[in-house]
Amino acid sequence: MFIPSRFNATAWMTSVDTEPGEIRPHRYEPDADTYHDGSPANGNLLVTALARTGHPHQRLLLDFGFLPKGDRHDAHLFTDLLLDLKTDIPEMAVSLYDTAIHAADINRHLNAGIIRVA
Repeated sequence: MFIPSRFNATAWMTSVDTEPGEIRPHRYEPDADTYHDGSPANGNLLVTALARTGHPHQRLLLDFGFLPKGDRHDAHLFTDLLLDLKTDIPEMAVSLYDTAIHAADINRHLNAGIIRVA
């Protein structure tokens, strides 16, 4: 999930006030990054680990983490979250992730006894 930042600017963006000729920096969030498709939107990627409940449209949030700036391996962060959960929930046997996962992370799932369903 991409969460847009409050200020859609980066550290290098400035504007010029034409009246006095003053150069003013834009307000920005230093930990925000541009979206991976190259669009100008700034924000943070949030990776979540959810579980289904017995109700049709209900999910239970098990864990979450913000992807560090510049690091675009959200599946690696998901795997880290999943393996941390596996220590608390040893019965967990299956994971489902909606995007591609590198082979090394799939191996981490399998080594922990978790089958990845795509």
